[in-house]
Amino acid sequence: MSRGHELKIDRIGYVEHLLLRGLIFQFPMLVKEERLCELGAYLNKIADELAGSLPKEKIDEAKSRIDIDKIAGGLSKDLEHMGKGYFLKKITPGMIEHHMYSKHIGNGRASR
Repeated sequence: MSRGHELKIDRIGYVEHLLLRGLIFQFPMLVKEERLCELGAYLNKIADELAGSLPKEKIDEAKSRIDIDKIAGGLSKDLEHMGKGYFLKKITPGMIEHHMYSKHIGNGRASR
């Protein structure tokens, strides 16, 4: 957001989506380190990061719609049911290999 562009978001649901998306990327680390109780602190950190781009009122309203206790409870229940190793395997984002296709060169990988 530091490219000189101002973010214009009118829907609270989208701000909520941004907060949850940021939180999701913290799940594997928090599960590995057995720190699910810190979900609320990470939500606040993500909200602070968005504060430079969005009005505080919208962020606060979106945060109030997120039930951290319910999320933590669901994660704990799934963790207990599946086991830590399998659960981490399922929730850890994977690397996506980018493939390109061209009529002229056929299939190929993007050069890095």
